[in-house]
Amino acid sequence: MAPHTLPALAAALLLGSGTALAQQPQGPGPGTPHQEQRQAMQRQQVEALTRLSPSQRRAYVQAQRSLEQRLHGRRITLMDQSERCLGQAASQEAVQACVQAGQRSRMELRRQEMTELMEIQRRFGLPSWKVLRSWEGRPAPRPYGGGQPPSSGGSY
Repeated sequence: MAPHTLPALAAALLLGSGTALAQQPQGPGPGTPHQEQRQAMQRQQVEALTRLSPSQRRAYVQAQRSLEQRLHGRRITLMDQSERCLGQAASQEAVQACVQAGQRSRMELRRQEMTELMEIQRRFGLPSWKVLRSWEGRPAPRPYGGGQPPSSGGSY
């Protein structure tokens, strides 16, 4: 394995495992069932990545990189939209509507991200984690006050 492949594989593991490393139990004693499940999923991921060839691993990391770049652009767009909405909000209700619209947009983006991550996992024959599956079919959050975002001419 080439020396530059190891950092790429490490990055793929960190990106793919999310916060599993940060949520490992500290100190003696068993972790919570959730932590144990995350650790088991991480082990499955490592085993599956080990079976890939170096070129497949590079392609996997590139697919994740491409997804992250697309998502970054979408997140910036959502922030811009939120900034415009809040800048035009003239009342507490309008501010609340902007906040709720931003929350709905971020939740939808997260749903899209999970769907695309599952597709990458499937494409490379990697395990499709239950954590990812839990996002399928989840309804959009309801606005707290039932209000609609102010008319700003944008996508809000």
